[in-house]
Amino acid sequence: MSKKDKPIILAVSSDQHAGSTVGLFPSSITLDDGDQHRPSPAQKWMWRNWLFYISKVKSLAADYDTKYIAVLDGDVIEGNHHRTAQVVSSNETTQMRIAEAVLNPLLQDADQAYFLRGTPAHVGEQARLEEKVAENWTNTVKDGENFTRWQLMLDVNGTIFDIAHHGSIGRLPWTKTNSVGKIAVGAIIDAYENFKKIPNVVIRAHFHQYIDSGENFRRIRVIGMPAWQLITGYVNKNNPGAVADIGGLIFVCWPDKTYDLDVVRFFPRPSPPVRVRSS
Repeated sequence: MSKKDKPIILAVSSDQHAGSTVGLFPSSITLDDGDQHRPSPAQKWMWRNWLFYISKVKSLAADYDTKYIAVLDGDVIEGNHHRTAQVVSSNETTQMRIAEAVLNPLLQDADQAYFLRGTPAHVGEQARLEEKVAENWTNTVKDGENFTRWQLMLDVNGTIFDIAHHGSIGRLPWTKTNSVGKIAVGAIIDAYENFKKIPNVVIRAHFHQYIDSGENFRRIRVIGMPAWQLITGYVNKNNPGAVADIGGLIFVCWPDKTYDLDVVRFFPRPSPPVRVRSS
């Protein structure tokens, strides 16, 4: 395969929420007071899946003898928000060290890394925590003087991606499909009004729900991202019994402006019903 025929691998993941007790967490970490924190069984399960996802990215890059680009689509860190008790430590420095340990397996071999800005409640105003995390890798592509950006328009071998963290993806099963149509039409109108190319793929995160418009629209595809955080107390309060949507996306972008997509998803086992029987 000549260089002209080789694809570029694009790995898109989001919502790692490093520092959360239900977010991605490495084997262990020493807190600022010397105490050691270890992951829960559920976090160990998710960490294995995170490493499996990364291994698929690197395996594809090796198979095609090509490079891969990593996109972190916001909320890589949990932060200390809404008085939540579901944090490993409220010390932001500790959470940033966790984020670095979480992201390093993916980013250490990436040719380029792009960081999207997440939710201010998690990553601070103007994504100050994500800025500090993103500057740790020399392959982070800056946006002017910033290490993070609100939106990424990325042309990969002719396939145009519109990537941002926030988007109006519905939380409920009967609103998700309507949401992707709204985003698709909005992206098309924005392109026409601002003399831009219509993106081939629009990616949004934040709601931790995978949704894909597929071929419902002829010129554009909209994807809502799965996440790397298990169900929080907040979600349980609003949607009891919800099951986390865990995973990431891998695009193989070919020089002829086509792409293949591998949606790498993992499904936590829901709790079984409590059994009560007559004696």
